[in-house]
Amino acid sequence: MGSVAGPRVGSSVSLAQGDDPVGADRAASPDASVAPAGAGPDGQLAAAMPRSTASGVLSWAWAVLAVVYAWVVAGFAPFSLASSVAVFVTGAVVLVVAFGFAPPRIATAKPLTKAGVGAWAAILGAFSLQEVLNFTLGSTRAHPTLSILVAPLLEDHLVKAVAVLIWLGVGWVLVRR
Repeated sequence: MGSVAGPRVGSSVSLAQGDDPVGADRAASPDASVAPAGAGPDGQLAAAMPRSTASGVLSWAWAVLAVVYAWVVAGFAPFSLASSVAVFVTGAVVLVVAFGFAPPRIATAKPLTKAGVGAWAAILGAFSLQEVLNFTLGSTRAHPTLSILVAPLLEDHLVKAVAVLIWLGVGWVLVRR
């Protein structure tokens, strides 16, 4: 009995998506005139990444960009021109992406009902009314706005960067719905 090229029984083999173990065995065999699966006319494997890998790399690139952006924005002083511009630019980019280059939509668990929309509208309306009232009354400790309440939490740079990252993530989820 001769030896068989390839992995031994019981050994672990890692195959990337689209790999052809039979084609790899043929390429390693003495009869290398048969090109492996996925090879071009010259017998060389294509250098381009599969579409799923390319989109995965792009997703990671966007994630890294979001982390860097969150870290930079977290360094801005609250209510400064730089922080206002950062929020405005982020909002403008999200609007352009949402309406100009709509990303693939994610499926929702179930459709919205009138009762659900009404409940969320009531909650947001009450919160907005409280914020406006507290702002009008002076935004003091007796009548704090949300920004007064969370200011001590956001003094640490890392916590503020994580908050910005969460804000970006929630915004992205909303764009995709």
